[in-house]
Amino acid sequence: PVVVDFPIAYIKRPVPLDNNGVFVQPDAREVVLTINPGADVWVRDRASSSATPRNLTASVCPTPDQCDVKDLEVSYDGKLLLFSMRFPDGPMPQPTWNIWIYNFETRELKQVISDISTAEAGEDVGAHFLPDGRIMFSSTRQSISKTIRTNEGSANNNGKSAYATREESLDEPALSLHIINVDCSTYVSCNVTSSADITQFSFNASHDIDATVLTNGKVLYTRWDNAGARNAMHLYQSNPDGTELTLVYGRQSHDTGTPGTTVQFLQPREREAGRVLSILKPFTDTFGGGDIVALDIGTYTDDLRAIQPSLLTGPADGQVSVIDNNVTT
Repeated sequence: PVVVDFPIAYIKRPVPLDNNGVFVQPDAREVVLTINPGADVWVRDRASSSATPRNLTASVCPTPDQCDVKDLEVSYDGKLLLFSMRFPDGPMPQPTWNIWIYNFETRELKQVISDISTAEAGEDVGAHFLPDGRIMFSSTRQSISKTIRTNEGSANNNGKSAYATREESLDEPALSLHIINVDCSTYVSCNVTSSADITQFSFNASHDIDATVLTNGKVLYTRWDNAGARNAMHLYQSNPDGTELTLVYGRQSHDTGTPGTTVQFLQPREREAGRVLSILKPFTDTFGGGDIVALDIGTYTDDLRAIQPSLLTGPADGQVSVIDNNVTT
């Protein structure tokens, strides 16, 4: 029989160390402005250790080993890759994270937003395909929010400019969800030349990140609720136009990791209808890792809180680890 081989794409990077050679602890709340030079996207044409790896991004980096990449995603048909890449600082104004697309068939690579001024209007990360070929992503560009603030300034003659709101901790500009309203189902058609092709569809005082699409058409993502006494990351969903926003899971489940720790819900991905995989980890101190849990979002809103308790046939939990070993969070 013919064996069908599938390529595998991955990011390879050096371990991030500070000037003293100590590992830099990542923080889930800081997802944009930092750059760890030396990362590249690699592809093996077969998911095998014997397959020859190919570096996709080294050829476009203006300074060898000084670019950074993250948030690797594949199209539904497996023909295209999406990821974010940032060039190193130089004599030009500070570069931003930009979305890039790769064509497996032709081995072509390009920046999705070809107009430079539009591309550099914000930090663009976490790109994900919608079923209709459009792309949703998290960005600091806050396109609608900035327009509203500018119009308010004009109406009151305050001269208010289109500034980017910073998240509640004031460490960096807040990320909100945007959509590229261009059909990117093919490599050729995926080209944004104007900010008019980009629409903001989520609004939050802090970050909205890690968006994915469920089989019911909803967009599921991690929202950092950080206002007043709240400071946690839960899973939310909405329609791709931002309507019908709903808290889905995790508001009262932040004690479900190792006893004595406070965990967050990150990088949701649908496993089958009604069940979602999520990374369970604290904000910091897990060296970038965490437990992987399956969440029954069709039945539960929290680990021990069912949507309709009267319909449960027996005792159960809303989440369960899918890792064989005991993961310490």
